[in-house]
Amino acid sequence: MKLRPLFLAAGLAVLAACSSGRPKERINPPALSIQELRLEEGRCRLHLRLHNHSSVIMRFREVRLDTLEVDGRDLTPLVFDADREIPPYSGEPVSREVPCADLAANASELVYRLSGTVSTDQPQKRRFDVEHRSRLLPVPGLPATWR
Repeated sequence: MKLRPLFLAAGLAVLAACSSGRPKERINPPALSIQELRLEEGRCRLHLRLHNHSSVIMRFREVRLDTLEVDGRDLTPLVFDADREIPPYSGEPVSREVPCADLAANASELVYRLSGTVSTDQPQKRRFDVEHRSRLLPVPGLPATWR
């Protein structure tokens, strides 16, 4: 019976050691992709998705795409201030318009490639390289729209 308080104290010490301190903050490069592209009178309405892969809230600033190629057509340069605070492991949409007069409104798919940099100012100033390749498929019932 005299060992029971000793085991209880040892168990509490182990639990206290496991729960002390804050979780480690991990800063990982973000991801950027096209969530939707809509063709509207010679302009492309891009819904980009900016994804925070870090364990902390990040404030994203400048997005600079040196390469934005859709269906073999170069739509760059595209530079803008994202001005987004994105929670850990979450993504947020960012909408932009770019000229794209010669895209076919009835394309069965659009292959795209983007690369450039994304800058943050919180929790620290950093610049991350981003690169993504994928394809967009037509959205049924929405003409000249791909996701």
